[in-house]
Amino acid sequence: MSDRQYPARQYFSLDIPRKGPPVAAQPGILRVRRFRVSPRFDTRSLVYRTGDVQYDTDFYNEYLTDAGAMVSEAARNWLFQAGSFATVVDSSSSLSEDFVLEGVIQNLSGDFRSSPRAEVSVQLFLISSSATNGGVVFQKLYNRSIALPEKSPRALVVGLGSGLSEIFTELETDIVSAASKRTQPH
Repeated sequence: MSDRQYPARQYFSLDIPRKGPPVAAQPGILRVRRFRVSPRFDTRSLVYRTGDVQYDTDFYNEYLTDAGAMVSEAARNWLFQAGSFATVVDSSSSLSEDFVLEGVIQNLSGDFRSSPRAEVSVQLFLISSSATNGGVVFQKLYNRSIALPEKSPRALVVGLGSGLSEIFTELETDIVSAASKRTQPH
């Protein structure tokens, strides 16, 4: 039997509270679907870029839950707190939505090759559910690179949260503007 000691596993959550007053609300219901995650980053383990084409996953440091579920829940909570729409619901709601927000997390990692950075990339789509005016209303790829004070799991998770906060701040303005153009009479 070995007396070797292993590090304790740690679990992290991307908590991204919104600060500031609500924005001008768009009437209607926004449904936020669960975001998909690129297969390269679809793991509960934290991911570190360590070379030009090399990434490592961290067995001992993980997200508390699936990244796609965590980021989509954070986006839904953010948009609800922003007052972006009269009502913001998740996929389990039985309400009929006016708009749907879909997302694909393209990157959620730490670049630890030299100066540590949190790298976040999310492609977001606002879709109208209108039978007469349906389809993609807005789409954008949001990218953020946040400098970290050190190469550590905690610093990475805080940096990823900061990057997502910047993305959600921009998103709330973008989708309200796009939705209001779609609902204006022609």
